[in-house]
Amino acid sequence: MTHPLITYLSTHPKKTIIFDLDNTLIQLTINWSGVYDMLFDAAKKLYPDLKITMPLSSYEFYTLYSQLVVRGGLNTKEILDHTIETFEVSNYHGYIPNSTLLSFIHNNTNQYQFALWTSNTRGAIQDFLEKESLKNVFNTIVTLNDVFRAKPQPDGFLTIFNNSLSKKDYLMVGDRSIDRDAAHNAGIDYFQEEYFNSLTN
Repeated sequence: MTHPLITYLSTHPKKTIIFDLDNTLIQLTINWSGVYDMLFDAAKKLYPDLKITMPLSSYEFYTLYSQLVVRGGLNTKEILDHTIETFEVSNYHGYIPNSTLLSFIHNNTNQYQFALWTSNTRGAIQDFLEKESLKNVFNTIVTLNDVFRAKPQPDGFLTIFNNSLSKKDYLMVGDRSIDRDAAHNAGIDYFQEEYFNSLTN
């Protein structure tokens, strides 16, 4: 059975395909319980007088992250990145692959340029990159550590974008509204990957 992405590309030709990571290419096996408390506690420690609310979704989590970084600059970013990366790495237990998409990438390196734009930290994705032999396949790898503001802000795309191409040549493949909105804010097309969503339905 042809993957819907291949069908999409047959009528929407692209040159660079940007993939989200978690719940798109793979599903990270991380114990996420306590992740919202972790960022909330870090925020209150950094800015005890700042009126903030506990994030209740990934969208709110990364929105709060970006707000804090914009407020505090690189020093705040360094503290938050270290806090989040420590959480992700210490709670990491492996991953479940989306084998169809991973095969698509390996089989089409001559046809497309591939990039990775993930909201996960650098430390949390190294096992995946090594086991799937993808470190040199992605033309650009953008993690939370590499951007000033997280998705849905377009900062990650600015690292990937090549001025010799049109934005019409790019496609973002993700699974959540935060990916869709990041693509919209970057001015590029978006494709919704449903593999892991279909497993839970």
